[in-house]
Amino acid sequence: MQLPEISVIMPVYNGANFLKDAIESILNQTFSNFEFIIINDGSTDNTEQIIQSYLDERIIYVKNPSNLRLIKTLNLGVKMARGKFIARMDADDISLPQRLARQKAAFDANPQIDIVNINAFYMQESGVYFRQQKSSITLGSEAIKHLSILQNFISHPGVMLKSKLLKHYQYCDEESREHIEDFDLWNRMLQDGCVCHTIDECLLYYRDTNSSINHTQKDRQLSRMFALSSGLLQSRFDFEIEPDNLKWLLGQARAVDYGMLKRINTQIQDYFSTVNSSEPLSKAAYTEMSVWRKQKIVVLSLRSLGYCNMVQKAQVLAYLICHINWFAHKQLLAFVGRIAYPKYQKRIASQHI
Repeated sequence: MQLPEISVIMPVYNGANFLKDAIESILNQTFSNFEFIIINDGSTDNTEQIIQSYLDERIIYVKNPSNLRLIKTLNLGVKMARGKFIARMDADDISLPQRLARQKAAFDANPQIDIVNINAFYMQESGVYFRQQKSSITLGSEAIKHLSILQNFISHPGVMLKSKLLKHYQYCDEESREHIEDFDLWNRMLQDGCVCHTIDECLLYYRDTNSSINHTQKDRQLSRMFALSSGLLQSRFDFEIEPDNLKWLLGQARAVDYGMLKRINTQIQDYFSTVNSSEPLSKAAYTEMSVWRKQKIVVLSLRSLGYCNMVQKAQVLAYLICHINWFAHKQLLAFVGRIAYPKYQKRIASQHI
């Protein structure tokens, strides 16, 4: 039998509400030489009936005897995969038809690439309206290696990797990595020299649901990301960012003031200098990292306004005014525009599935 070029792995647990859209978005890809490994992780709804209603021979259906949870289920799919590449998919998202073809073409164009990342649209739970990711930024492989310690840039449900590498690294099945299994995986791979290429195109609708891990386990995610990030900064560079500031960089929402913004900006610059002393950065990477620093501080400043008192708000605005020159950069200006004025569009299902 001809081996598939790509193995698509999709775990599902009680995902009946959106499962049809997810399955059909993969079956209708323009690239067709794939196997579609769907693993039912002990669902109690009609997930199984939905999966079994599809007769496509590319579907490989697996049913766990009980709810093994995400990491064990993903590692099972990785072990089963026969393709040269492994693509991830979540049971509530929608892949655009050209997604697999675009990612495969990126690998074909550059054999040095190990991970192909994509950008994604954020879609409302109903699936009717979507918008471009507010905080999306496309980085080169060198910049993403060093910034991934401070932010997760790789879209887990939309990623494609070389199969042999994912089989080697696997997902770390430890409690401290639960809910941040992808953040841990990317950092292990990137620090070992794996190359990540990001396609600067939205090829996935990421469905933002209230029941997602990002909502229900946000505090636990933050604490585990903090422990992992602070450990990596210490072990790799003997560097430390103030705990409160690191949590803020990782996504903690809180009030800030002028002095705090100034310290965070300085600490990020110090981190860049430390990295450059250890592993000299190219001019392109340093430029990308500097743009990210400005973007990060601007977006977190704007988000903090909802938590600030009047004095703190005035200080945040004063800080941004002092750095008004940052906004001369076209990429940053467009980025701020997405934050301030998110534009929702209506999805026409027949065009995208």
